[in-house]
Amino acid sequence: MVSSIDTGKPQLTGSWTTAPMPADQRSASFIGGSNLVMFKSSRNKEWAWKFIEFMMTAENQSAWYEFSKNLPAVRAAWNAPALAENPHLRAFKEQLENAVSPPMIPEWEQVANALSDVLEPAMYGKRTAAEAVADASTKAAIILHKPEKLAGATGLKQLALLLAAAVILLLLAFFRWGPKERDAISNRRFQPEALIFVLPAVALLATFLFVPIVGSWFASFTNWNIYGISDPSNVVWVGFDNYRQLFADPVFWISLRNSLLFTIIGVPLNLMCSLLMALLLNREFIRCKALFRIGFFIPCITTMVAVAVIWRWLYNPEFGLLNMALGWFGISGQNWLSNQWLALPSLIIMAVWKGFGYNMIIFIAALQSIPDTLYESAEIDGANERQQFWHITLPMLRQTTFFVLIMTSIGFLQFFAEPYIMTGGGPLNQTMSVVLYMYNHGFKFYNLGYASSIAYVLFALILLFTLVQNIVKSRLEGGRK
Repeated sequence: MVSSIDTGKPQLTGSWTTAPMPADQRSASFIGGSNLVMFKSSRNKEWAWKFIEFMMTAENQSAWYEFSKNLPAVRAAWNAPALAENPHLRAFKEQLENAVSPPMIPEWEQVANALSDVLEPAMYGKRTAAEAVADASTKAAIILHKPEKLAGATGLKQLALLLAAAVILLLLAFFRWGPKERDAISNRRFQPEALIFVLPAVALLATFLFVPIVGSWFASFTNWNIYGISDPSNVVWVGFDNYRQLFADPVFWISLRNSLLFTIIGVPLNLMCSLLMALLLNREFIRCKALFRIGFFIPCITTMVAVAVIWRWLYNPEFGLLNMALGWFGISGQNWLSNQWLALPSLIIMAVWKGFGYNMIIFIAALQSIPDTLYESAEIDGANERQQFWHITLPMLRQTTFFVLIMTSIGFLQFFAEPYIMTGGGPLNQTMSVVLYMYNHGFKFYNLGYASSIAYVLFALILLFTLVQNIVKSRLEGGRK
């Protein structure tokens, strides 16, 4: 956080500092970060131990701070100039003497996240320190409060069995009294015995697709959390409480806004870049087409972690290539990922760069399927290239464009890896997406019922987007007929 303020708020230099814990009150600091361990089953214990010894030297600990800005745990490393001469780090050095491991309680991640949520607005000047402390106390009390089991709650085991029995009865009724269609080719009636041959595939789909879908829908109406994982009797039916809480959650609305902005801005940019590159690479005068196609497609198959390493370097506020380029024109550098107004556009640019190559390949295939005779006839009639593009190319790409539009919209609405790796949802939740918010509640805080309700709201949003796009497509096609 100290380095974030130093680089993100240079105008505050000299007007702020860090204070140690009050000496007359009992206090503790929590150790965070990563640990080096040597497993009992390690095949090279000697080399593993040498590596740990190498990393734990004072010299390497101070060098690691220069690289990562993570404070070292070795006392001697604090004698390095970068640490000893920074007045903002003295309080942290004192707190290391009383540092302990985080408390082993299920709610710790939620408490730590709540503290971060209230400290960040104070750091950016959005609220006072007193307001942040009061808000943190309120949130911590809500998180640590353990309500009693709801009186008269429906037994979930019986409800789940009833739901499963209802599904089985519906399937049996369908096969017994459902419409008997004839095979158009062989004129044979459907025979239930044939289901035996598709049972293996149906079993796989049911186990890994249908059951999880129904289970998550069922979980969205319960209070299933970490206590319910260890003891299923703690899970109770809460009805629409999760959805009511969700629609009253300000962070959810921020994440929804970010997801919509990411989609509304990113999808058109993706389509324009992919179509433009496809048109260029489909021209006869372009040489080394295969090389360009491979080059534009490689980011699509590159892991997000590798892409993040490259773009973190590009966006680095101190030695990043983008700020270096701005400096050539006399423009001051920006803190791309820590600025609340630039963080989301920065992720959009990165996502478009990574994903447009896939759609480019689809557009190239569609362009090559357009008959050359159409362009030859247009040339004979005196049509120029612009007229050919608007009256031949675009109409012939209509089906492909709508397919790409729908698939890209679904992908952008579910954006997760970019904020998860690059920003963690910050600053001030300005890059928090619906999927990242769902992930935090499901796999970080273990509020699985609440996370399931987020998932189904996102599903409804994607379904709505798809339906609207199909309606627009149908009306456009009907108007041309």
